[in-house]
Amino acid sequence: MDGTSAERLHFYLDFVLLGHEWRTRFLAVMEAVSLTTGLALAETLAVIRLSTGLATISELAAAAAIRGNGASVLVRRLEGRGIVRRQQHRADQRSVHISLTEQGQSLVSDSVLPSFGEEMDELFAPFSNQERAQWLSFLQRVISPGTSKDNHGVEERAAQRRVRGSPPPAAAS
Repeated sequence: MDGTSAERLHFYLDFVLLGHEWRTRFLAVMEAVSLTTGLALAETLAVIRLSTGLATISELAAAAAIRGNGASVLVRRLEGRGIVRRQQHRADQRSVHISLTEQGQSLVSDSVLPSFGEEMDELFAPFSNQERAQWLSFLQRVISPGTSKDNHGVEERAAQRRVRGSPPPAAAS
């Protein structure tokens, strides 16, 4: 990005503030979906993730934005309601995968995904299909590690700073 250091920092600040606003709106959409399905927010996020296939506890924790121990509790709760089941990984008996039961698949197809689709349609209404595809492409580039020199290792550098207790580096001018 060309421009002065102040212009770059202003851009980044706008990006962070708008990103936070987007997250707030997305979570409001997910809360609305949760209300229509009778699931808690984390449960809704987890079953949406499971609608795409098997997942580990770690993957569900990431999808629901909760810690691993919270994901274990979430899975137990969903198991108790007959929505998910645990299965040993065929090749690695130490690994457990979570999947939707028939009841869980029915809940997802009859309630969760239709509500999710309606809410997301409303959220994305201002965007054309081309803009939606472009947005998805941008997000994939930002999230995928090593796809650009600007993004490469961001998480690792942040973790190292947290461990060392050092502040983030000053912006280059």
